[in-house]
Amino acid sequence: MGTQYIDAGQVQITTVHPNVSIGMVKFSCDYLQRGDIALPMAERPSPPFKPAEKFDKFAPVSGKSVGMLVAGLTFTEAYGKNSTVYVNLGTNQGVKVGDYLRILPLRRFHVRNRQGIFRTFNTAWYGFGSTAREI
Repeated sequence: MGTQYIDAGQVQITTVHPNVSIGMVKFSCDYLQRGDIALPMAERPSPPFKPAEKFDKFAPVSGKSVGMLVAGLTFTEAYGKNSTVYVNLGTNQGVKVGDYLRILPLRRFHVRNRQGIFRTFNTAWYGFGSTAREI
């Protein structure tokens, strides 16, 4: 799944010496502390906003890759509006910045596969860190 990181803030360098630099915190959205990694700031474009009115709650299954929510920003277990979550889908599954994903609750209910066998919904999408296909 890779390494989890957070853009915790921005520091503007005010003084530079041969082995050390001094900076001022210009913006922070989390605690900055000794040992944090500092990288040159790179502007990242924001993806276009898609209004919720155009979202079809009852759209049919698309046939695209299916993944799972595997972690939240602060390792919580429940997420809501404006929560940051990590999903085990990436560029290998065709996900791009700005894509919207439909999130379905992982509840136990039975589905019938093509062979007529009933399986519980959560066993059909089993696997932490793996991806499956929609059934």
